[in-house]
Amino acid sequence: MVKKRVTITIDKEFDEKIRQMQVDYITKSNKSWSYSSVLSVVIGEGIIALSQKTKNAKDEKQSRKRGN
Repeated sequence: MVKKRVTITIDKEFDEKIRQMQVDYITKSNKSWSYSSVLSVVIGEGIIALSQKTKNAKDEKQSRKRGN
């Protein structure tokens, strides 16, 4: 995957959670994990979860329209 450098601002609480995840990933894998790598995992999983949630809501709406 091609990477692109971006600048963001993030809530302090999210930053702390991401940094804690980074510590956990490093501890469990015994390999280095950059903040960016951990953030990419979080964003990727979030996109998948939201896509699934959106799909389920759309399917549910269509089902109600059909009277099921």
